Amino acid sequence: MKRVLVTGVRAPIALDLARQFFTAGFDVYAADSVRMPPCRVSRHVCHTFVVSEPRRDPRAFVDDLARIIAQHQIELLLPTCEEIFYLSRFRDHLPSDCLLFCAGFEMLASLHNKFQFIKLAEPCQVRVPKTLLLEETAQLDPFLSRVEDWVFKPVYSRFASFTLVGGPLAKVRALQPSLAVPWVAQQLIRGRELCTYSVALEGTLHAHACYHPRYRLKQSSGVYFEPLQHQAVEDFVRSFVARYRFTGQIGFDLIETEQQELYVLECNPRATSGAHLFAMDGMVALVLAGSPPKTLVQQDGIPRMLAPVMLGYNLPKILMGGGRRQFFRDFKRAKQAGHTRLDPLPSYYQFGALFEVVGRSLKRRISLKDAATADIEWNGEPL
Repeated sequence: MKRVLVTGVRAPIALDLARQFFTAGFDVYAADSVRMPPCRVSRHVCHTFVVSEPRRDPRAFVDDLARIIAQHQIELLLPTCEEIFYLSRFRDHLPSDCLLFCAGFEMLASLHNKFQFIKLAEPCQVRVPKTLLLEETAQLDPFLSRVEDWVFKPVYSRFASFTLVGGPLAKVRALQPSLAVPWVAQQLIRGRELCTYSVALEGTLHAHACYHPRYRLKQSSGVYFEPLQHQAVEDFVRSFVARYRFTGQIGFDLIETEQQELYVLECNPRATSGAHLFAMDGMVALVLAGSPPKTLVQQDGIPRMLAPVMLGYNLPKILMGGGRRQFFRDFKRAKQAGHTRLDPLPSYYQFGALFEVVGRSLKRRISLKDAATADIEWNGEPL
């Protein structure tokens, strides 16, 4: 197996995974429904293709990839973001001699569902917060007197979009959960946030990273990834993938309380920011290609960060508040995620990708955050 097609390549995660494959000796191709992903100018990528938007036309998206796979004799197809749901659902329309690296659609859909996932996690050596499904506005009433103890979020969401943590009451009152757009109310657990990225083959864990998102963009995605060795987290991940004989990339969001109680909150059955935390030695690529080394592939212990966001968003907050010394100490010891001196152009080209997202935001009258994934996200609609 020597040719891989990576999809969802607008994000730095996908670029680092593409570089892992290049280092391992693969010919790397890339595809996305945006026109200016950073991979387009990477010396580690043979060619980047523009394909149909999966959310607007899933079959056209899959057919575009099928043609690329046949034309370039692709042997491995690696989805990295929410296009994974469309590929898994329509995998029968892809060439049979190309391996699609992901779990089956039913499993992915259950993991993506924030209510169903909690049920799957309960027997897997971890605590779970009380999580209730909300499908009509009347179900909000019992929570209105104690919103400070609960987190409210859509069953299908990403990057903490629309999440309300402990209120405020007026916004909770304004929620409109329904059968079409269900929400969950989840017990608020306080403590240290932990996140993971792992790769499993038929229930065996072969690559694993655990990190603390030390700095965030508001309450959304982490922008600074502090690697941690955490045995209880690793034990949970091993238990989970073994119980469901999971194959694919998977990430979990967890909380560790002051009493060292470990709770799992939700799951991302795709690549997550933890993919940045491995040495660029190709070992992760070997796992993804189905040829894992005998020992567990683990993070290299060096923090990664999204430096432009750290400087443009987090630094001004620090300057107006406190913790400057710690910020600059953290900044100095971290590497820029998705950047390497051997392949520097994508780091600068990402600003072109940002302009494209801004254009989509204005054209479709949606937020920048929503515009970043509006064409690839899946929110439980029938496929």
